[in-house]
Amino acid sequence: MLQNASNSLESSRNELTLEHAATLVPQEFLAAWDWYMRMEGVGITHLPMGPHAPEDIGVKLCSQRGIHKPDARDLARGWRDGRTYALTIHSSARGRYSDSVIVRPDGTWTMRYDEQVTEEGRKRKWDQNDPLMNCLEDGVPVGVLVGTRGGYRVMGLAFVEQYNALTGTFTLHGPVDHETDESQQYFLISDTELSGEERTTLEELRRLAAERGDERERKFIEKVQRKRQQKFSQEVRKAYGGRCAISDIAVPTALQAAHIDDYRGSKSQVVQNGILLRADLHLLYDADLLGIKPDSHEIVLAESALEDGYDELLERQDRLRLPRERDMWPDEALLDIHYQSFKIQNRVA
Repeated sequence: MLQNASNSLESSRNELTLEHAATLVPQEFLAAWDWYMRMEGVGITHLPMGPHAPEDIGVKLCSQRGIHKPDARDLARGWRDGRTYALTIHSSARGRYSDSVIVRPDGTWTMRYDEQVTEEGRKRKWDQNDPLMNCLEDGVPVGVLVGTRGGYRVMGLAFVEQYNALTGTFTLHGPVDHETDESQQYFLISDTELSGEERTTLEELRRLAAERGDERERKFIEKVQRKRQQKFSQEVRKAYGGRCAISDIAVPTALQAAHIDDYRGSKSQVVQNGILLRADLHLLYDADLLGIKPDSHEIVLAESALEDGYDELLERQDRLRLPRERDMWPDEALLDIHYQSFKIQNRVA
């Protein structure tokens, strides 16, 4: 697992593909995945369970519980090596969780999904979040159903890209299908992004891994990814002149290069997807307690942040301080994605 400065965890596995995931899960998952791919974007009136369950799936597709992990007794050969995975997650239009889906400019979508918490006094028979965390760690997709006024929308399959320990939320990215396998859509680093030397090294490590389960491939990808993260941080610091874009402080150890849209992969490691922020403001931004309007760059705070005294900050600086070079400014479409999430979480019109 990789961890960044904002307490987010993401899988260190480079290739997120259906092909690899199929080697990890019980056979019954494959029919369920096919159903999600066929039904992608379709509206349904009820959860696909009980009398509304699809035929010939071979396993219970979902349950009233938000995170559904099939019972081992319903799997012909049980769990492979005892490792459990979530098959489906769903959100309710009227639930107590603040799950949200944002459609991205490239046509994909991301979902912010709150981890499940146990009601006070209720005994926990198993940690409901563990199977979803296993999906994150091992690159196993999960089916996603989103509540609507008239029922549910089948979003399709998605990979769990990140978990933020500070906010207790998972980030999912979909849709996932056989075409995304071919295009390397959900790779941390695609083959075309590597230098000739790096590609040769990776191919050799893949061969060794196939022969004896060598760990050096994973370590190599982590090394390449960290180099890209370090370069991203350096470039963002340079673009903002080493000063926080909100508080204007210039203490290097107190500053962090915040991702505007913290999606998985090297495409996120560009200056236009970064803002230099004081560490506490970075945490507020990631937690959707601080928003930035994409057109005016006006800074907006959630009520809870205002109550904690951050309103004084806005009295001094109510708009983002931008880099001098126009081509280094934050990407407006990415700012809009984050601001949509901020509005949903804080019920802002």
